[in-house]
Amino acid sequence: MISIARKYPYRLVVFDLDGTLVDENLQMTAEDLKYIKQVRRGGIEVTLATGRTFRSAVPYIHKLDIDLPVILCNGAAIVNPKTGNIMYQEKLHPEAAILVVEKTLTTNLDCLLYTDPLSDCPVVSCLTPLLSDFIRIEGLRWVEINDLIEIVATDPPIKVQVVGYEEDTLIRLQRDVAIRVPEISIVMTQGDYLEVMPVTVSKGSALERLGKLLKIPLSHIVAFGDSLNDLELLSSAGIGIALADAPEELKEEADMTVPSVAAGLKELLSWSFEL
Repeated sequence: MISIARKYPYRLVVFDLDGTLVDENLQMTAEDLKYIKQVRRGGIEVTLATGRTFRSAVPYIHKLDIDLPVILCNGAAIVNPKTGNIMYQEKLHPEAAILVVEKTLTTNLDCLLYTDPLSDCPVVSCLTPLLSDFIRIEGLRWVEINDLIEIVATDPPIKVQVVGYEEDTLIRLQRDVAIRVPEISIVMTQGDYLEVMPVTVSKGSALERLGKLLKIPLSHIVAFGDSLNDLELLSSAGIGIALADAPEELKEEADMTVPSVAAGLKELLSWSFEL
């Protein structure tokens, strides 16, 4: 008799968190949770690939009862949720991070430095009204230090988050920094902030590392995402699934587009082997 775990051709589903599994009210739908339970009953594992740090992702890790390693900080870290051990991390080069911070501050934008993938406590230079709103919405704590450049030089961040009210200003900064600092990756995660990481870092490269750690071929992995920072994640997975409200560039890269996670998982469960 063939075991349930071999009924489906895919062994792992990886979810982006914000905008994919979690809505603007930081909630997961009952329908999505129902189908996640169903795929797990079919022997398919689940985990996350998120821009969040570990502490920020913990409530959802617990809600989903995830015990596999999780991809954090947009691929800059992989952490074992059972132990809290960092299995992989990559920090920005100090000189590159300094240039990004200097350019951000001279453009009158705000930035947050994340020096630890386990913490939800970024470093900021001062708590502006914009940062106050962002920190409240994201459920973060913070440390306020005037000299961000000194922090970057002595403890390079795992990522820099640039926040602004105007998307056009962020796009101009994104283009300028990409030209001046080619050794970094700077992506628009949402319409109001950018994520800056080493150029070698992405959710896709982290998925490749995770697949090797778990001994699961990429061809046996399904990934869900909704933003441009999920582009490499979807392209690296055996099946990449974009949400219907995702940018066109992401939907073009995806193998399929669905109105919800539940709809995608329902489709996945129909792809059983002929027994």
